[in-house]
Amino acid sequence: MKKIKKYIGYALVIYLVVTIFFVPSIRGMVLKHYLCEKYDAKFSEITWVDYCNPHVAEKDVLLIFNEWYRVGYSYEYEYNGVRFVVAKNENGYYDDYQLDEIQRWCTEWLQENVDSSIKGCFLWTGTLSNYYEKKDKDNDYVFQKTDLSDFLDYYIKDDPWAEFYYYMPEDSPKYKSQYDMGIYISKSFGQEYRSETTYTKEDVVRKIEKSEMNLWNSFYYAPDMKNDKEK
Repeated sequence: MKKIKKYIGYALVIYLVVTIFFVPSIRGMVLKHYLCEKYDAKFSEITWVDYCNPHVAEKDVLLIFNEWYRVGYSYEYEYNGVRFVVAKNENGYYDDYQLDEIQRWCTEWLQENVDSSIKGCFLWTGTLSNYYEKKDKDNDYVFQKTDLSDFLDYYIKDDPWAEFYYYMPEDSPKYKSQYDMGIYISKSFGQEYRSETTYTKEDVVRKIEKSEMNLWNSFYYAPDMKNDKEK
């Protein structure tokens, strides 16, 4: 019996060592291979920065009962000076490396075709993965600039988190309140409802959120946002 317990102890130690040290490294290499294939990059050009192992998270329900659920693994990489997230969903591996490029393309198009005061829009990891799922695109599809019109049509009509950041001096003859700008943007896309807008002087920046409660994700936001909805 003592020998059996001893062997079980050894096996447990080996399992923990493999799980903690080797599995993340192997998985990280697999994800790196996925990125190289998708973006036609060299292995040495992509740097593994950080990761979060699969784990169980706890959520309070009615302040009495606790609800437990599993959170999958998330990895952070850097490529071409951009830090981004790679994870896995029911459609396989996915990443948000192209968010910077998509944000730039969207902003340029909106400034040229809607209003020059638009500084950007709210994009996060789910924006791209949800768009791919909606349009039946594989996760390894590389977003092209020719997809922009279709993407913005999806964004304005189907994305529940769609939000546009803009700024113009309040004494400008072209000044629009957040409410009016929301109506104006929606009508530019042939929609009747008001789009969500935020009036801010700040530039839109990217941040990676590393939460223990969910898969990691990147998102764009405008810091020090003005919350005066009536102006």
